[in-house]
Amino acid sequence: MDFTSMSLYWTARLPQGGKPKRTPIRLLKVLFSFSGRLSRGKYWLGLAIAFCVVVLLVKSFQFVSEPTLSLILAGTLSLLYLLIMLAVAAKRLHDLNLSGWWACGFSTASYLIEGVVQFTEQPIFIASGVTLLWFAGAIWLGSAKGTPGQNRFGPDPLSEAD
Repeated sequence: MDFTSMSLYWTARLPQGGKPKRTPIRLLKVLFSFSGRLSRGKYWLGLAIAFCVVVLLVKSFQFVSEPTLSLILAGTLSLLYLLIMLAVAAKRLHDLNLSGWWACGFSTASYLIEGVVQFTEQPIFIASGVTLLWFAGAIWLGSAKGTPGQNRFGPDPLSEAD
C-alpha cells in the first residue's frame, strides 16, 4: 500500500464563490511535511489527530504493564505528537507568510520553561501560563486568515487542488 497517497476528502468553498468542491487531502502530507502552506481547516484536522495521539499516549499507560514497553510506546507516541504539532504549525505559519522556525523556537522555549518549573519546584501558575500561551497560539494559528494568493512558501492552499 502506498501511504503517501492516503487521502481523506475535504469540501471547501472556492474563493471565487463557486460551488463547493470535494478535493482529496493527502493526509501524510498534512501531518508530516514541513513545506508548503496549510489552510485553517486542515490545521484543525491536524490538531484533532494530534489530540488522538495524546489520548493514545495516556491510554497506553493503562493497558501496558511492562515498564520497558510502556516507556518505548510513550516515547514513540510523544515524538509522533511533537512531529505532527510542529509540521502543522510550521505550515500554518507559512500560510501567514512567516517562517516555520517560529514554531520550533516557541516549542523549545515552552518545554524549557516547563522543565525548569518542574526541576526547581516553582509555583504551578508559571506552568499554567505556558499552557495558556500554547492554547492562545494554537487558536491564533487556527483563526488567522492566511496570505491571499502566492507567497514565498507556495500557492494559496484555498485556491489549489491538493
